[in-house]
Amino acid sequence: MSTLSTDLLVEVREDLIDRALALAYYTSVLPTQASGRFHLARHLDPALAFVGDLIFEVKLLEPPTVDAMDAGQVRLLLRVRLRLDILEGLGGTFDLTAGVLAKPRLGTGGTLLALDLTGAQVDQIVLDHRTEVPARTRKILNDVAAHILTTDLLDNMGEIDLTPFLTRPELPLPFDGVDALVRLGTEVQLIKGGWVYPVDATTRSVTGPPVPLTTAYPGVWPEGVDAATVLPGGELMFFRAREYLAYDRAGRRPLPGFPAAIADGYPGVWADGIDAVLPLGDALHFFRGSDVIRVAVGGGPPGAPMPITVAFPGLRAHDVCAAVAWDPTTAYLFTDAGVHAWSLATATASGPASLDGWPGFATPSLPLPVAPRIFDVLGGRTFAVGVDLFDRPARPQRPLADLTAGNDLWVGIRDDVIQEAFDAEWSHTPTHAKRRMWQGSLAAVGSQKDGWSKTLAGVALNLPQLLSMFLLGVPLLSPVRIDDVQAVASASVWLDEPRFSVHDGDFHVDDITVRAWLALRVSLEWSVWGPRDIDHPFDIGWWPQGDITLLDLSHESVATLDNLAVAVRSGLDTGVSVTITDFDLDLQLTGLGVPDDLVDWLVDQVSGLVRPMIPAIRVIPPLLSRSVPISPLSLTIDSDEVDIAINDYVVPPALTLEIDPGPVTFAEGSVSAAASVSVKELPRTTVSVPAFVANRNPRRMEVHRLDCVWVERIDQYYRLGYYQLIDALHDGFDGCATCIPEYHTR
Repeated sequence: MSTLSTDLLVEVREDLIDRALALAYYTSVLPTQASGRFHLARHLDPALAFVGDLIFEVKLLEPPTVDAMDAGQVRLLLRVRLRLDILEGLGGTFDLTAGVLAKPRLGTGGTLLALDLTGAQVDQIVLDHRTEVPARTRKILNDVAAHILTTDLLDNMGEIDLTPFLTRPELPLPFDGVDALVRLGTEVQLIKGGWVYPVDATTRSVTGPPVPLTTAYPGVWPEGVDAATVLPGGELMFFRAREYLAYDRAGRRPLPGFPAAIADGYPGVWADGIDAVLPLGDALHFFRGSDVIRVAVGGGPPGAPMPITVAFPGLRAHDVCAAVAWDPTTAYLFTDAGVHAWSLATATASGPASLDGWPGFATPSLPLPVAPRIFDVLGGRTFAVGVDLFDRPARPQRPLADLTAGNDLWVGIRDDVIQEAFDAEWSHTPTHAKRRMWQGSLAAVGSQKDGWSKTLAGVALNLPQLLSMFLLGVPLLSPVRIDDVQAVASASVWLDEPRFSVHDGDFHVDDITVRAWLALRVSLEWSVWGPRDIDHPFDIGWWPQGDITLLDLSHESVATLDNLAVAVRSGLDTGVSVTITDFDLDLQLTGLGVPDDLVDWLVDQVSGLVRPMIPAIRVIPPLLSRSVPISPLSLTIDSDEVDIAINDYVVPPALTLEIDPGPVTFAEGSVSAAASVSVKELPRTTVSVPAFVANRNPRRMEVHRLDCVWVERIDQYYRLGYYQLIDALHDGFDGCATCIPEYHTR
């Protein structure tokens, strides 16, 4: 299985399809009966006009089962009871088995594989052997039954979900904030990652598909922005990392001289990592982390950083990821808790409100375009459905093989599709493109004080002594004590998108590039033993001499994550995913004179920033749902004019799947996974009212329908009940020659 004929290939064993049909039957999702009038002269033979209308009732006695699959068709066996009334009193009841041919196809809604019974053909009808009728009557009866089944029962069944627990693949889009939101008159745009979404200003909803940021604004960073805003004069500004640019909307290009350093354009504001910029009144508000700095629009020194909760009363303690002046009276601030509305009239914030009021902002998933390519039968008992994703042209088909290997379900996917799906998820998910920040301090202890001083000062402890001699007039040999050596550091980190490939038996992730902007300051505090100064020669003790900056550097490092270790999480209900569990990080700080233990500390802190930024690689999308909801119908029982609601009986609101995952296999160019599926609420054995009864006497090992004459002769000790015939056959029982001859093999 080095390659697949389609992007995604699903192989389903007959057992699983039979379970799906049983689910539909026992939960009354599947219409099981119909009644009406049948005009013999109109539909069959004008010579039968004297008979008049035929009143009929037809009822499905048990779940349909798959009899055969071939040439892109599924042949079902239906056990049916047909009650006929002719000439007001004549007629009878007939049990029959009907063979029905139908074509599978992609289902509507969220289903992947469905069987369309609308227009299905009845290819054979076999009357129960206990029904004795003349040959001509049997022919008429067969024709009547075929017509009634086709037009009154099968057409009402419509589409049967062959796998009600198998869903169409979707691309998850985890929402973790908005990068930026700008309003340009009546036009509103939401920026997430490297994409721009159009937003309706009235409904506040996303109105169309996204376009690349570089298409909407040529010359802007293709990876995305940290913040964007519209100044009171209408000038559009973008911010990313340590740079910002002013944009010429009419010329569709950055203004001359841009991008420029934030530190040059807005001195006194943070030099990098701006989360949001919000113009309010005559000031711009710069947000970073939990703080905000206010800068006058016309220039002037910025204010001191203050907590967001102080500058914006009513706003809870959450970092602001985006902000927009919506109209002259209202601004919106987006946080991880939701959206806060800021009133310029009252100078208070309300909220947070859910993003439900902003349709499309928190899209949980994006349905993938699915195009069917293959419907094939493998070995007579396994059905293969192959689809292509992303509207890709069809590939040449290759011969398929049954790969279920005893499992109910097998799924295979190509590695280039995995990468394309990951690319789409990466592009639409803002956290993958946004930087993460850290700031912290570390105090030297024990021998570190001496070691850091020697490494960074270039001399031993003579440095403070020399200073004391020349600056303070203290004798050269005065004792010196290092009181404290402390490092204060900060980091901003960006992560490039991971690339990967699938080899035989291995999922390989290439080295990942990390861009880090580091700032590090190391200072030393020291004291001298002796007189306080020349004027107080007898006032002796340890006198603090201030602090010395041993190191003050800013450094941009393009590092790599290598020696990547991965773990595979398997489950077709959660999806098969690969997570990076460990890596080595080379910050390339050699040659800067930084002590080794300080380098280790910085590597640990940056690694802690990077680790949550690496998303899981979803190898196979979630295709199974453990909970199958039930939508029961109201039925009319026989000819009684009484509507019976299935909810009046003990019917669970949902069925629970028990999924036994099979192996995950990495082959050249593809990944596959398998699973066995059972239904908790439909046990295989020991049910109170089974549809089938098996004789587990080792000398018999036969399964019978519940109404078979042989059931009464089975010793109670050997009786075993089954809901589904396929389970009895799977457990080794042979079909009864009398009531299930089509499955009798001995």
